[in-house]
Amino acid sequence: MLKIDALTIYYGTHRVVDQVSLQVTPGEVVALIGPNGAGKTSLVRGVSGVTPVTSGSVTFNDTELTRLQPPQRARILAVVPQVSYLGGAFTVEQVVMMGRTAYMSWTGKPSEEDRRQVAQAMENTRTTSLAQRRIAELSGGEQQRVMLARALAQSTPLLILDEPTNHLDLQHQGTLLSLVREQAYQCDLAVLMVLHDLNLVSLFADKAALMVGGRLAAFGSPEEVLTVEMISQAYHADVEVIHHPENNNPIILQKTDRI
Repeated sequence: MLKIDALTIYYGTHRVVDQVSLQVTPGEVVALIGPNGAGKTSLVRGVSGVTPVTSGSVTFNDTELTRLQPPQRARILAVVPQVSYLGGAFTVEQVVMMGRTAYMSWTGKPSEEDRRQVAQAMENTRTTSLAQRRIAELSGGEQQRVMLARALAQSTPLLILDEPTNHLDLQHQGTLLSLVREQAYQCDLAVLMVLHDLNLVSLFADKAALMVGGRLAAFGSPEEVLTVEMISQAYHADVEVIHHPENNNPIILQKTDRI
């Protein structure tokens, strides 16, 4: 279990994350939501060790993640960042193999286990057919699947994604998030991801964590968090919430005045 307890992060004198506490259990997908500047990315950067934590703790199965060295942390959590520039010269297989860096010897030569994990990650993300393609040749959706494959190749129990659907069209959004949810359920991964599209949260997340002004405003199922009152207050927007006719998931509609 990932346990975030009273986590606080400052950038200089500015407090960007304020006493946030939440948990993510194995096999569960938790979506971090909230308006721009709410502290979502700062929170995941703190959890993943990119940003120093001012106070509080981040533990996974009683291991304090913020105290680990990067190679140790890389065996517990894998990250799919917002933007990842790897250079167009690398092949897909080479990029996915980067996920095995923490397991390789000083020679940097992949073992049979490294190759097996890379092959499995590529199969799980439907990127095997792209193995020898250059990253520069891929579409945005294909590149995002490769980044997910690289993270899965780390063979970690915790997966963190920061706005993984940025710049993806409707089809690729659904494909990528379906893969994430599938891996969470089948491999018992604890998944924490930042999402802006609340309707994607409703479809693909088990729980939603609503952040406002650096604080956790609500935490629960999408049905509990994605309400007219919660969304209107957090986003300062006039919304309506209806329910999908087939699965009853909440659907958020923004009200606008047509000119």
